[in-house]
Amino acid sequence: MMQAEGDKNLDYKLRKCSLYVTIGILAVLIALLAGIIRGGGDMHGLSGELVKNSTLLQAKLNKVSMALEKQSKQVEQLKIDTSTALEKQSDQIGKLTLQLKNAIDRIFNVTENTEVKVDDLLECCSSDNSTNLQILKTTKDLAKTLKNMTGNIKNISNSTNKVVDDISAIATELQRRSSSLEVKSCEDIKRLLPSSTTGYYDLGYQTIYCNMDELCGSEGGWTRVAYLDMSNATHNCPTGFRLYTIGGKRYCGRPESDGSSCTSAKFFTNGISYSQICGRVEGYAKASPDAFFHYLTDRNNIDASYVDGVSITHGSPRQHVWTFIATAQTEIVAGGVYNCPCSPGNTQKVPSFVGKNYYCEGGSADPLWDGKDCLPIETDCCSSPYLPWFYRKFDTATTDYIELRVCCDEAIHDEDVPVSLYEIYIK
Repeated sequence: MMQAEGDKNLDYKLRKCSLYVTIGILAVLIALLAGIIRGGGDMHGLSGELVKNSTLLQAKLNKVSMALEKQSKQVEQLKIDTSTALEKQSDQIGKLTLQLKNAIDRIFNVTENTEVKVDDLLECCSSDNSTNLQILKTTKDLAKTLKNMTGNIKNISNSTNKVVDDISAIATELQRRSSSLEVKSCEDIKRLLPSSTTGYYDLGYQTIYCNMDELCGSEGGWTRVAYLDMSNATHNCPTGFRLYTIGGKRYCGRPESDGSSCTSAKFFTNGISYSQICGRVEGYAKASPDAFFHYLTDRNNIDASYVDGVSITHGSPRQHVWTFIATAQTEIVAGGVYNCPCSPGNTQKVPSFVGKNYYCEGGSADPLWDGKDCLPIETDCCSSPYLPWFYRKFDTATTDYIELRVCCDEAIHDEDVPVSLYEIYIK
């Protein structure tokens, strides 16, 4: 009840206050009206000024209203554009994140696999050679995969360029290092697996024979590119050669010929780069070969039958490697013109392209150029520390094929120098 009485008193006071305010406003209006009446003629001017000001004020209000409306539309469009751009950017970021995550996962897996393969490589050095080479090949393939992946990642977004460049640099370094794992030759195998032994190695695309021991005064890692042993019944003469059987032994020589000729066999290196050649040849002096006997004018022509014997060259045009000279003579004849060029009193001239890179041996009772039973008059032609091997080292490496030719300057019934064995290595 006391609350109700208080509310009534408050209502009464408010009404009373409102009455006083109303009376005050009426008093002000009366005073203003009185002033206007006293001013007389000023009333009309004041009215015109008020109308003018009102018009100007309305124009300004309209202008401001239009500007605000335009700005409001621009703000609304900006909100729409911003929202669309943010949504699009959000989608791009989402895709980029997913792609980058997938790429990183793939890189991790490849790196993990590479680590496993390297561990396998370190553990397998005592296992068979074929397994070793397969691991090397797999390691190299993984490195290539990582390189290709970083190339794909680089196209995802410019915003990831720095990261991708770092990854690409690492992959490039890995690729550079893994290139040293590429196996083409026996020298590659020896370098990667120093304990490798002499024998056949399967590279996947071909099988090669390697001599991993010291040969021609140089450490192992020699790749064999040519081999013939006619004492092996499974071996046959190369295409174009004629099969001889002399004293129960098989030989390969020139086909039927009524004069000067050479019979050739080429041995390709399959892209292996080399600067050293080591090899051996064994032959037989049939009838009467006479070394460099110089009645022909083309003894200085490497493409001609410049020797009664075997010529070994590389590439085209032919570059001389070694010459095996044959003579039927076992003692000095006619002042030595039919003997080896190192024989006492010999007047034969060694072709300039041959130089000192030759062996010469005479007689037919002994295999030629095997380093055994050389005649005293041939000592200087048969004294190399490498015998029965020959050895050449070149200043510039090459991948040239190697060519072996059996040559004579007369018909085969007068002379021939068939071979029973040859073996050539490169490194």
